[in-house]
Amino acid sequence: MDDTFVLPDMSRHNENLSDNFYIFAVYDGRIERFRLAGRMRLGRMTKDNVPDIAIQNMFLSRSHGYFKVGNGSVGYTAEDTTNGIYLNGALIPAGKTVILSDGDELVIPTDRSAGRKNDIMLKCAFCPTISLCGTR
Repeated sequence: MDDTFVLPDMSRHNENLSDNFYIFAVYDGRIERFRLAGRMRLGRMTKDNVPDIAIQNMFLSRSHGYFKVGNGSVGYTAEDTTNGIYLNGALIPAGKTVILSDGDELVIPTDRSAGRKNDIMLKCAFCPTISLCGTR
């Protein structure tokens, strides 16, 4: 059985993408899709903490950073956390905001001794039509 999941190639589309920003979270053998709108905080849910994008992994901070959609783009602002977050392999310094592009990968390392196999990966997918990414 092939467990590979392939996202559609959005680079060929020129339509207005402003309403169709998604993050696919890949971790612990699962894939979750989150539609981005406004300001959405990424973190781990606890009894007193309910982030907009909740990923239940003990290595993710309760508040890891946040996505912000505006003016047809998506930014991510990293917070000061133990593990940090990497955009396409480069560490995003705490407090810095980066503008994301379709296909970008954000990675949160979870177990440095496991050779990245348990890392949390967030994949950006900016879909020009609902039919390609569905709704949530």
